[in-house]
Amino acid sequence: MREYSFPESSYFMEKKIVTVCYPLQFKKDRPSILLGRKKDTPGAQKLLMVDLWNGGGGKLEPAIDTSVLACHARETKEDFGITLNLDAITIVGRIDVRNPGATVDIELNLAFCEQWDGLITSESREMRNIQFFPLDNLPYEEMMDLDKKVHLPHALYQCLNNGSILCTRVVHEVKDKRMRVMHIDEIRFEPRFVLTA
Repeated sequence: MREYSFPESSYFMEKKIVTVCYPLQFKKDRPSILLGRKKDTPGAQKLLMVDLWNGGGGKLEPAIDTSVLACHARETKEDFGITLNLDAITIVGRIDVRNPGATVDIELNLAFCEQWDGLITSESREMRNIQFFPLDNLPYEEMMDLDKKVHLPHALYQCLNNGSILCTRVVHEVKDKRMRVMHIDEIRFEPRFVLTA
């Protein structure tokens, strides 16, 4: 078993842990990640994510998930239909997200995974139009602010290029009917830490 820990930092004593995983493939040495468009579900409505491209993810369920890795695997299975190899999940970032007026902080755990079993579905209960996009040609204009300003331009590229992990704090709030990043407190890169399956 491998040890897992994050640097300590929080806005609130109570946190909700959320995971987002991007299945990753290479074609002719060109990396691509798997994304799907969020369907019009209550969860997507609440987060103002309807019809935006996103990775597979959701909140950690303590009664079901034995670890952050298990949550990544469960949520990716639900969204994309594939079973991740837990030992192949690579954590690329931890972002503390604050929404002014909220009662809890969100700890967002980002990952990618190159190994899985099963066939990728084209549609699931919460996703549609599931497909791979090259990292150098992502649909940023149809993604959440966090994805296009923090997650993808920093976390995945840094991890792929030098193996470091993004650790940052972000404040976001609703503006123009979308969750907008209003402030990035800090962006730093830590040595890679590993997870317990």
